[in-house]
Amino acid sequence: MQLGFVCHLRDRPSEGGSVERPFKTLNTELFSTLQGYTGSNVQERPEEAEKEACLTLRQLEQMLVRYIVDNYNQRLDARMGDQTRFQRWESGLIAAPDLLSERDLDICLMKQTRR
Repeated sequence: MQLGFVCHLRDRPSEGGSVERPFKTLNTELFSTLQGYTGSNVQERPEEAEKEACLTLRQLEQMLVRYIVDNYNQRLDARMGDQTRFQRWESGLIAAPDLLSERDLDICLMKQTRR
């Protein structure tokens, strides 16, 4: 709520594609290029995959962010044709979002518990 996000559940199961498609793209364009990638087909899994898996969670996070910022968001959005995903997002903004300090962002994203 503090970040201005509004939860909207999908009306029909077919609307899930807009959420699932980026995961397929990440899997085929990023994760499949990493050492230790196993894929979904058990018969085609490399025998040495587990030994080759060598990324820390921090390294994976950095690779994921770099891919989204430098690659995915800079490509033309198929729905618009002449705008990148970033340009499409930027053009839909009413005003520039307020930047939070790292500490405030950490607090906003913390899991809340009730006593």
